[in-house]
Amino acid sequence: MATAPKPPTPHDLPAHFEMAAIEAASEPAGVYIEKLGKTDMATWSEKEWYEFLEVIILTAREKMTPLLTQDEIPY
Repeated sequence: MATAPKPPTPHDLPAHFEMAAIEAASEPAGVYIEKLGKTDMATWSEKEWYEFLEVIILTAREKMTPLLTQDEIPY
């Protein structure tokens, strides 16, 4: 008999700062995909894939840096 899945714990969910970074990076990532004109990631070149990741990582870092320099503990 299968057991019901456990509800997520706070450690399973993205932290406040991680969610802020995800939200900040979502729009620029979508803009990149629209500019690229290819929604099927399987057709992307290695260069396109790395550019996409760069958009996400740099935007997330830009959002996280000021948050992490505040006095609030990020967990």
